[in-house]
Amino acid sequence: MNNGLILNYPSGHLAFDSALRDLFSLADRIDIAVSYIQMSGWSVFSHHTEHLDGGSIRVLTTDQLFITQPTVLEQALKRGITTKCFQRGRFFHPKIYIAHRNGVCIGAVVGSANLSASGLLAGIEGGFLVKEHEALEELADWFDSLFAKRFAVNVDDAFVSAYRSEWMRASAARIRARRKLSKKKRRRKRSRTELITNEVDGLDDILSSVCLPVSTLGFDHAGNNVRNLTRALRVLRRFPRSSGKERSELHLLGFAQGERLTPLGRRAARRRSERGLATEWCRWVKSQPIERLNDLNPRLASFKRAALRFWTLKESVRDEFFARLHDNNARIFVQAVELLCNGSGVVEFLDVEDFKAVAPILTSGRGLPKFIATAIKEYRSNKGSRSWASEDRLVVLKAWRGA
Repeated sequence: MNNGLILNYPSGHLAFDSALRDLFSLADRIDIAVSYIQMSGWSVFSHHTEHLDGGSIRVLTTDQLFITQPTVLEQALKRGITTKCFQRGRFFHPKIYIAHRNGVCIGAVVGSANLSASGLLAGIEGGFLVKEHEALEELADWFDSLFAKRFAVNVDDAFVSAYRSEWMRASAARIRARRKLSKKKRRRKRSRTELITNEVDGLDDILSSVCLPVSTLGFDHAGNNVRNLTRALRVLRRFPRSSGKERSELHLLGFAQGERLTPLGRRAARRRSERGLATEWCRWVKSQPIERLNDLNPRLASFKRAALRFWTLKESVRDEFFARLHDNNARIFVQAVELLCNGSGVVEFLDVEDFKAVAPILTSGRGLPKFIATAIKEYRSNKGSRSWASEDRLVVLKAWRGA
């Protein structure tokens, strides 16, 4: 690598993503000081640094403006990365990425790009790749000094828990502000690209904690033979006169273990209505730890998270969801609600118009960070496109509330 400009625009120049990839590939230790970190950028960073263990990375970010996502901080902790948050003091706004090898600073990227999809890939950003020895030594000393400041607070689980509630409120306020701006742009007939760009950061916040597989809010978490409550009742009533495929699907839902019904399965088999079956099943899912559900069937763990999230939504959103379940003209809205219930607690603060604003972007998937596009594709190509004609989502969610 040579010294040089880093420009995300126009194409043909060395871009931030490429510069960081090349720089980090040579490093055995990395320090980054960046004001704001989003999952869209963190996923790129994690890919470029997968050859390093967490102990060889130090991260200094800030809680100012509550833009850095708490899920990023959680991911850093899980990886064993030493992470600090610069609080109070002066406004913290650097974007500096420093690489070391064998105890020597070998290069740095300095510029305008935060650790986000916009900063690394899509936005118009500028910076410089530094290779000059004296400048690198000065940057390394600068980072060490900041990292040791008393305003640089260690990030641990307690810090993340306290930070999350403040971040959710700030993120929801930003989403509402973007929606108002989008309305103004629509009235001014701005391009669709501008409108999509205006919503992407909001989706990054909402889906920052999304887990695959993405869940539906209904009963379709196994295969085709017991995909809905009616079929499940039919198969349970004639058990063990069932196929191997049916027994496998009953197992994925917690009803069977090998050739026998589980206690849940026996209780469910005695039920005579879809609502009764849903109540037994929801009560059981509620009682199981996420880890146990994840071992049995990751879709059940995702469902539990999504169902819990749904009942924290604003009442007006829940009412609109139920009212529009079978309205084909509102399908993208109800799918948006279902999909975003797999995300972060930010959705608790959103209203009906917020969901309607992001629904078309979720449908197209264009211009979205890779980790969000992957989640949307997984949802829309699988369970999210099924079972809308049945009453399962309504029955299961009502049963969840009463279980």
